[in-house]
Amino acid sequence: MASNSDDLVISMDTSTIKRQLTQLGQDITASTAGISKQFETMGKSVDDSYAEAHQ
Repeated sequence: MASNSDDLVISMDTSTIKRQLTQLGQDITASTAGISKQFETMGKSVDDSYAEAHQ
């Protein structure tokens, strides 16, 4: 049977994991936003090139 000190260690590890998962989620959100902006810029460039070529 686990002692109270074992439960405390598991609880602290869980807290650390939750913090790291939260940070990972924030990092993924920031990266996704940057990638999305790059695709939007690239799409606008392609649209502009296409419009110039067909005038």
